Amino acid sequence: MKLINPIEINFFDVIKYGKFDYIKLGQTKEWILNNFPNPDEFDENDNFFMSKECSIWTYGDIEFFFNEQNELYMIFCDSFNGLNGDKWQSNEISGGTFLHLDKWIFEKVRKLTLPFVIENLLINDIDFVTKCNNITGGIELITANCTASLHFETNEENKKNLKSYKCSAVTLLGNYEKN
Repeated sequence: MKLINPIEINFFDVIKYGKFDYIKLGQTKEWILNNFPNPDEFDENDNFFMSKECSIWTYGDIEFFFNEQNELYMIFCDSFNGLNGDKWQSNEISGGTFLHLDKWIFEKVRKLTLPFVIENLLINDIDFVTKCNNITGGIELITANCTASLHFETNEENKKNLKSYKCSAVTLLGNYEKN
C-alpha cells in the first residue's frame, strides 16, 4: 500500500504494549501489503516479496520476519549499538520512507546502557524479567507480557560493569519462551 504520509511508530508502545501500529504477529504478507506501507524496495511487478524465499522485509532499520507460511513471527531492530572490533559504534535508527519513529528512550542510542534502560522501564511501570544469555554473554530484558525483548552486549573485559552493557537490539515477539 502506498501512502502519502509515513505511519507513526511509538517505541514506548512497542516496548510496553507490544503495539506496532495495526501490525500483529501472525498476519500474512498479503494482509500487511493491503493494510500497511510497502516495505523498502518493494516492486509490485516482482513476485519475490510474496515468495517463501523472501523471509525478511525491511522498513529502514526495522525488519519484519516471516515464517514458511508467509506469516509475520517477529519484528526486529539491531541497529542501535554494536561492537565494531573492540570499539562501540552507535547508529541512529530509521523507519525508512514509510515509518516515522517516535523513538522514546531510543532517540540517543549512546545513552542506552543497561542501568539507563532499567531506570526508564521502572519509571514507566513496565515490568520485566532479566535473562543472562550464556551463549553470547549478553543480557536480555524481557517485558512481563513477554512481547518485547531488549538485548544488551558488552566487551569481554567489562562484563562486571553494568554501565558497559549497551542495548544492541529490540525484538517484538509473539510467544516468547521464558526458559
